[in-house]
Amino acid sequence: MVDASIEFGAFLRTLRRRVPPTAVSVGRCERLPLRYGRRVSQEEAAELVGVSRTWYRMLESGASVRASTRVIDRLAEAFAFTPEERKRLFVLAIPELDGL
Repeated sequence: MVDASIEFGAFLRTLRRRVPPTAVSVGRCERLPLRYGRRVSQEEAAELVGVSRTWYRMLESGASVRASTRVIDRLAEAFAFTPEERKRLFVLAIPELDGL
């Protein structure tokens, strides 16, 4: 069985990387013009969510850190996750929710 934090990190990376470089916004947030044409970086994702780049990097790396429900919700909002993606994100971040 894959560690939930590793799977959580991989899921975050996949969803961050799916934003096309040509996107002028991420979710409801407009990107800075200097970032147009570039993939959304971990630093940009951290800014959107309101956490440090180091903390966001730890989340994506699968480090054994635990994101609060508030941070998880901000991630889902920032990247405009579908209801299914949001549910998956919460279950991966808080395994105790699986099966509820």
